[in-house]
Amino acid sequence: MGLAIRNVEGHEGFDDEKRDEWPFNEAPRALRVKAVAKIPELLEELIKDGTEMIAKVNEQVQTVDFLAEALNSIPEPGPVERRQREMKQEKLENGGKR
Repeated sequence: MGLAIRNVEGHEGFDDEKRDEWPFNEAPRALRVKAVAKIPELLEELIKDGTEMIAKVNEQVQTVDFLAEALNSIPEPGPVERRQREMKQEKLENGGKR
């Protein structure tokens, strides 16, 4: 994967446009020279997109941290609760019979 150069010829209103695409290093020299001038714009867009993505990931991390904290704050069941759960499980496994 890498940079590519695309050349599109035609008119937007017609379906007869011609498209050519090359890996950057294989494109015609004149197109490579023109493309170099666009690299700063490309980098600005990549930085902008990356910054937005970081913000979204940070929001998700905060949500996960909140949920983890909530789950960790649930107290462990005491011996009575554990025995009640065991008895319910045994009852289920025995088809409702003791």
